[in-house]
Amino acid sequence: MMFSLNKIAKMEEKIRRVLGSGAKTERELKQKTNYTRVGIWLFDTALRNLTKAGEITQKNKSWSLVK
Repeated sequence: MMFSLNKIAKMEEKIRRVLGSGAKTERELKQKTNYTRVGIWLFDTALRNLTKAGEITQKNKSWSLVK
């Protein structure tokens, strides 16, 4: 379980870094974080965690950091 949590945390950080340069569509976000290396479940879990924590938001099909 700890191994999975570590990977989720790394993906969350990748998402934060990518969104630091501006809003991205989900497709762009997936491409820039290389989500295929870890799988869709892990990517979705990281995205959901950041959304629940209030760190990111989705508007008009684009994801962005909450300021």
